[in-house]
Formats: sequence, C-alpha cells, structure tokens
Amino acid sequence: MNRLIRVHQTVKKEENKSDKMSLLYNYMTGNEFSMQMTAIVDGFMKMQEELDKEKRSLMASWKRREKTIDGVLTNTTEMYGALQGISGNSSLVHIEALELPYDEEDA
Repeated sequence: MNRLIRVHQTVKKEENKSDKMSLLYNYMTGNEFSMQMTAIVDGFMKMQEELDKEKRSLMASWKRREKTIDGVLTNTTEMYGALQGISGNSSLVHIEALELPYDEEDA
C-alpha cells in the first residue's frame, strides 16, 4: 500500500511537468518578475545607503565625543600637575589614574 502511494505521488509530480516548466520560464522572463526583482534590489540598496549614512553620522559623533574627552583629560592632567608643582608631591592626594605607573624594580 505504501509503495502504491509513493508511485502515485511520483506520477502526480511528473504530470504536466513540461507545462509547469514552461509557465515558470515565462514568469521568470516576464515583466512582472523583473519588476519584483528590481523592487527587492532597490529596497536593499536603500537600506544599505541608510546604514552607511547612519555609520558616518555615528562615527562623526564618536569623534566629537572623543575630542571632548581628550580635552577634559588633558586639562585635568595639566591642572593636577600644576597643583603638584605648587603644593609639592607629598601634600596633594595622589590620584592613581593620573600618576605614572610605579615599578618596584625601578626604585
């Protein structure tokens, strides 16, 4: 019984195979398919353009923030160094992030 069902399914698949192939060929070479593919590709290209624009915008924003942070760190370091020079190294509270690394072997 099982075998009979499989044979029937195979015969059904083969029915009108050339007609189906012809319909598929006509569809794929027709105007409707071409328009659909163009719409899909255009959609992807638009998404890519938007993504590229967003990347450039974020990179510019990050660069501005980076420059601001660098400026703040530079000014903080200069102020800390000036205060050390005025008050002496031992008088000022040491801020480890602003100090040179201390290596015991160098001491």
